[in-house]
Amino acid sequence: MFYSNKIFKGVVDNEDTVTFLIGMVNFFSSLVGLMLIGKFGRKTLMVVFNVVMFLDLAAVGIFQLNGQKDAMIGCLMLFIVSFEFSSGPIVWLYMSEIMCDKSQSVATVANWMMNLIISIITPTVVDAIGEEHIGYIFIICGGLTFIGTLFLVVYMKETMGKTPQEIEGLFYTERNKDFKTKKMENNLLNTD
Repeated sequence: MFYSNKIFKGVVDNEDTVTFLIGMVNFFSSLVGLMLIGKFGRKTLMVVFNVVMFLDLAAVGIFQLNGQKDAMIGCLMLFIVSFEFSSGPIVWLYMSEIMCDKSQSVATVANWMMNLIISIITPTVVDAIGEEHIGYIFIICGGLTFIGTLFLVVYMKETMGKTPQEIEGLFYTERNKDFKTKKMENNLLNTD
């Protein structure tokens, strides 16, 4: 987690211990999350745990602003577990199921660019608002996660147990059917 030592400065006596604990929770949650993907649908896991994450981020922010340190740390651990049960592994799996290689490359670059931007601006934002107001950052992130959850509910398609052809069919509508037909015709012409 970016800047966990800075986030926990003044919240706990030993920031390194909490950072280590976060790493352990992250590691073991990843293992359990991988098992969940095979049992439940991708969309189900994403929606359920994104709801947990946006509520959890809001709670982290409120607890931080009210000085409830133990509750804040507990909610951060729950956030990490929820992330590793959903967005952590499923985003990468889902991209490989619905995108061609070039699209995956663009999506991966966009993902890492956002990570870079967040890692660059976070210290500046914390310095500007003060460490005692870090909770507002979590509340804003919770709101953004809520918007992302709405996007998942509306646009994400369930791909679990579907063949690549069935998955492709999920994304072709009457509106883009002509594009698919032209694409298939071009593929046939190019193979001759």
